[in-house]
Amino acid sequence: MNVSMKIDPDRALNGDFGENSDRPGWVQGWGVIKGPPEDREFAGIFVNRDDAEAEAERAGPGFEARWGSFYKSESDFITGDTDAPVP
Repeated sequence: MNVSMKIDPDRALNGDFGENSDRPGWVQGWGVIKGPPEDREFAGIFVNRDDAEAEAERAGPGFEARWGSFYKSESDFITGDTDAPVP
């Protein structure tokens, strides 16, 4: 199952992201999110997992780092069932 959420692009991008080759116009990164799919909270997207995990700890209980894709023009972040990118 993929989860899509609207996010604030001014809070989203924290670094120089790689393009998602499967989704033109999207970038890939580590999202910091909390809550069930229908009621997600968002704290940012990061280039590397360490920065995302540090932000999750700062953001508070329940936040976690999840690998996903961000589409800035639509302010969407999508994450799937996995928590790590496939090399």
